[in-house]
Amino acid sequence: MNLIALLALAAVAVAADKPAFDMDRAMVQLQGAPAEQKKAVDHVLAHATSAPSMVMYLAAARSLDLGRLEDAGFLYYAAQVRARFDLKRFPPVDKGGDSPGVALAALSHEVGSTVNPAVMRAPAVFKAVIDKVHAWDVSPPPGYDPGWKFAAAPAPAEARALAASVKEDYLRPADGLVTLLNTPEYFEAWKTVQDANLAPFDGKPHPERDAAREKGQKRLLEIEQRMGIEGLFYRKNAPPPLPPAHAMPAPESPAPPAGLDREQAIAQLKARGYPRPNDADQYVGLAFTGQEDLVRLFLAAGMPVDAPNSLGDHALLMAIQGSYIDLAAELLKAGASPNLPDRNGYTPLIQIASFCEESSLVAALIKAGGNVKARANNGKTPLGVAKETECTEIARLLKKAGAVQ
Repeated sequence: MNLIALLALAAVAVAADKPAFDMDRAMVQLQGAPAEQKKAVDHVLAHATSAPSMVMYLAAARSLDLGRLEDAGFLYYAAQVRARFDLKRFPPVDKGGDSPGVALAALSHEVGSTVNPAVMRAPAVFKAVIDKVHAWDVSPPPGYDPGWKFAAAPAPAEARALAASVKEDYLRPADGLVTLLNTPEYFEAWKTVQDANLAPFDGKPHPERDAAREKGQKRLLEIEQRMGIEGLFYRKNAPPPLPPAHAMPAPESPAPPAGLDREQAIAQLKARGYPRPNDADQYVGLAFTGQEDLVRLFLAAGMPVDAPNSLGDHALLMAIQGSYIDLAAELLKAGASPNLPDRNGYTPLIQIASFCEESSLVAALIKAGGNVKARANNGKTPLGVAKETECTEIARLLKKAGAVQ
């Protein structure tokens, strides 16, 4: 993980004129020599009640680099809770691309993609981490600075009730997963699935591995159902599709008028807090958080539809990852490439193949030239993902287009 890139994202949400307090010094130390990094992580852990979420995310990433798995897990999950709480208790003044929500969503995605698999691979550590987050006091002390300028905060009593509610909502599913992963038969099946998913891709078919993955997934579902715990597959009541936990809700605002010329679009962006119409980090971040009208304004202002951000992500794939399917369809119509992958080799078709209700976007991606035979770095294919998640209609469309697993 490129920690400097993450720091650059976090800097979007930090006021430029803010004095250098202890947590700001810790952020600088996280980029220093190993001894300095250790000091910074220790400082954040010792002052976790007063640590802003962006600092906790970055300390989690560095903890993992230092081999401190339990600390990495605690800091990451605590950051998840703190970010949700802070955005509600301290409503940001800055909007649009300068909103801290955009930076926090990106940090959550980047750090979680490495911390989550590592922590879940060690069930006893996972349990210890979740227990620590339960015991951790989310409510910060007086004078706490979330890292951004904010409007009036609620009264302390109301804030404490909010903290308890946010923590409970976030940890409830984690508690069930802790129980499951600490059940030996479940953990063995889970390891089989993870090993298959993370196996190096060599371009060759591996029917035994694929069969082991499928068998493992069925076993996981069976155990979840038997224990009555919602885990990776079992759901007691099938809810309507929701955005992933790291996707921040997009504010509702009207779409811009049709037929805007470039100068008008630039003027509207500036009026809404986006003075840099060529800033691809902001553009891709808006796609990730589903802010359709602002994405349209960036495009009208001359932003190339496939412009990558500083991490190499593209708007179409990020819109799909954020579960903003209408926006993804709109970007595709605007000329977005259906084949640009992320750093893990996931293409739009591989990503959307698990969204069983979105066969129309799959069909549109195929029609636009999407590669149905694409493989991610871990060997996953669109058809393989569709079969794993039992998305039969999507699997049918992919097979018809010549897909192979």
